[in-house]
Order: sequence, then C-alpha cells, then structure tokens
Amino acid sequence: MMKGLAIFIWMLFIFILTCTASFSELMAFGEIRFRFEARPDLTDLFTPLPEELSNGFIKQKVGHILAFFLFTMLLQRKMPYKRHHFIAAFTYAAFTEIIQLFFARNGRLFDIGFDLAGITLALCFSLWASKSRQVDINSQYD
Repeated sequence: MMKGLAIFIWMLFIFILTCTASFSELMAFGEIRFRFEARPDLTDLFTPLPEELSNGFIKQKVGHILAFFLFTMLLQRKMPYKRHHFIAAFTYAAFTEIIQLFFARNGRLFDIGFDLAGITLALCFSLWASKSRQVDINSQYD
C-alpha cells in the first residue's frame, strides 16, 4: 500500500513539474498554476534540441533524468518484472510530454530521451546491485 502511495505521489510531483504554467515561477516562488489549452500545436513535439545549451536547459534535462530514475526505482519496489518497470515508466514519460502541450508548455520528443536515460540508469543500477548482492552472498559460502 505505502509503495503504491509513494509511486502515486511521485507521479503527481512529476505532473505538477511538467504541467504548471511556468516552471521558472514554480522554482522561484513555489507558484503552481495551470493553464489549459484545448488545441495545442502538436508539431511542437518535433522541435529539435537547441543549438546552444544554456545552464538552465542542462539543469532541466538533468531533472528529467533524476525524476525518471527515482520513478523507476519506486516502480521496481512495487512491480515484480523489469519489463513492466520499463513499460510503465516509458509510458508515463511519453504521457507527460504530450500532456504538457495541453497546458501551454513545451512537450518535446527529445525530452522522452532524457527520461529514458533516467529509466535505463535505474534499471542498470538495480541489475548491478542485485548482481553485487549475489556475489556477496556466494562469497559468504566459499
């Protein structure tokens, strides 16, 4: 029950971060405000990475990676199969990018790539940790 609640709260946190009207106002003043746009320009999804990457842009993308790393780690505590972790996290990543367009924000396909990096890192970390535990257990019996 608590694991499911933690996942729900983290999903809500990601939703607020991605759909609030102004991410910068949220970070600076804690202001959460939503502005719904019924007919967004879906071609915004295909906007490429900017040629020059500012510090703010890089920090935001690191935030994508960390948010989905933690989300995937939480999923792994609740769901038994890695395939399910990947599918659930990737689906939510795609959902958040698309839904942003309806909240006057910039949803981008390349952001799904940053989310995917966090998902992949979490799955690799868990694989590494489980193999490390197996080595430790096996070495105790040698």
